[in-house]
Amino acid sequence: MKSGDLRVTVFQDAISQGKGALDTVLKLARGENTDRKVFTTLELVTKDNMDKYLNKN
Repeated sequence: MKSGDLRVTVFQDAISQGKGALDTVLKLARGENTDRKVFTTLELVTKDNMDKYLNKN
């Protein structure tokens, strides 16, 4: 993106994805109802905000 080869990408938050998966599994294990689809937040990354995502752990 810095070199201009990529215009945008999407940050997929692995922590959020893992939490959503674990919360769903725990609900299922307790016999609770869950949504058929579990959505997590995705964030659009552009040259204007890419510094926020560099070296993000």
